Amino acid sequence: LTHDIDFVVSIPPASVSTLVQKFQMPDYYLDQDSIQEALRHDGTFNLIEVHTSQKADFYILTGTAYDQTRFARRQNIQFLDREITVASPEDSILSKLDWAKRCGGSEKQMLDVQHVYARKKKTLDVSYIEKWAATLGITELWQQIIRAS
Repeated sequence: LTHDIDFVVSIPPASVSTLVQKFQMPDYYLDQDSIQEALRHDGTFNLIEVHTSQKADFYILTGTAYDQTRFARRQNIQFLDREITVASPEDSILSKLDWAKRCGGSEKQMLDVQHVYARKKKTLDVSYIEKWAATLGITELWQQIIRAS
């Protein structure tokens, strides 16, 4: 399992201040400037629950073919007596490898991918991963995961 919770979100810029108001100190840390920066650059921001240090990463939904595809492939699961929507395991792997590439080989992202791969190895759509890994320029990182398992 990964060490945090990842969300892909589409946030209208006018809603940023409302979001920040819903998650205020002393219980949460959510930086308005970070959200606005993420919106400007199709980036990421995070929300931290202060008392436990539990972190949620929010990735901005972009107009790229991959982002639109991964969003269309999201899955509904039961979690704590609620139905929630999550990324497919394949898209979690691809997204984390892409972020690892952007960050110059982030160990955290690579470790998260190894954990997802280990848990879901038998049911993964490998051809889907290989297709998008080539498109995103992360084939070598994907091969590192396979070799390490």
